[in-house]
Amino acid sequence: MERLPLELLPCLLVGLLLGWKIPWLPTWLAPPLIRWGVPLSLAALLLRSPLSSSLLRVGLVGVLAPVLTLALPLAWPPLRRQIGHRVLMLGAAVGNTGYWGLPVAIALLPPQTMAAVAAYDVAGTFITWSVGPLVLLGARGSLAKVASTFFASPALQGLALSVVIGQTPWHAALAQALWWPARLVFLVALTLVGMRLGLTLRERSLVLSAGLPWALLLKLVVAPVMVWFLANLFHLPSLEREALVLQGAAPTALSVLFLAEARKEAVPLASTLVLTSTVLAMITVPLWWSLIRG
Repeated sequence: MERLPLELLPCLLVGLLLGWKIPWLPTWLAPPLIRWGVPLSLAALLLRSPLSSSLLRVGLVGVLAPVLTLALPLAWPPLRRQIGHRVLMLGAAVGNTGYWGLPVAIALLPPQTMAAVAAYDVAGTFITWSVGPLVLLGARGSLAKVASTFFASPALQGLALSVVIGQTPWHAALAQALWWPARLVFLVALTLVGMRLGLTLRERSLVLSAGLPWALLLKLVVAPVMVWFLANLFHLPSLEREALVLQGAAPTALSVLFLAEARKEAVPLASTLVLTSTVLAMITVPLWWSLIRG
């Protein structure tokens, strides 16, 4: 666990400073990183982690965990009234498994868990971009839009690329050569999270609301419990179960902020939830790690 702050804090702090000082940098850096860096690096990591027969169950956990967490306030009026806004409800259910979860898994877990982490991220991406617009606007999103967003997922592209490379005779050499560049890309991705937080502070877009603590409680406490319960229900191996609980404990996904910006839906509230959940996750994720390791 000592490696976690050593890998996360420097990236977040450097990113926060860059986002504050150079506000255009995240916009310039994010597209090539997402389009090329993350899929290539994830493929390199996956080549070192054999695919398991339990990946289908992992994907099912990745779908059910955010859906059930989101269903709690939607189906229970007292909790829905406490949280108040749909942005907070969505942000309490979907986690930053790509830019946060993968670096955490690399820091704490062996390479053979990367396939499970990627499968969980693919499932979560699908839920975020299919259910997210429905939650925010109460209207169905375009099926074509959902499909295009899903297939553009860096995690899905990395999975597909690893399968293709895995059929070539030089896959072992590529996995070895790309190991450290792959880790570097994910650290840069984590720095991008810090940049986004720096922008939030620079723009002074923080908004405190009565529903914020409830959303944070759902995201950082209830969601990991939901993942743990489902992982045990589906009898996942212990390493995969640990990996998924860490993904469930990830802070609110940046995708919630992007959805809010695209739909002009409580952007300051989304920024506040992303920022506060990321800061608090520096405390709660190590606690979850200690708990699941016993």
